[in-house]
Amino acid sequence: GGEEDFAVQAAIVAEQYQAEMKTYLTKN
Repeated sequence: GGEEDFAVQAAIVAEQYQAEMKTYLTKN
């Protein structure tokens, strides 16, 4: 369903965001 797909996309985006934040904090 659309809601499930949205939940999966949200989880993926959240993981990518955390990964980018770690890289950002590591660089600075």
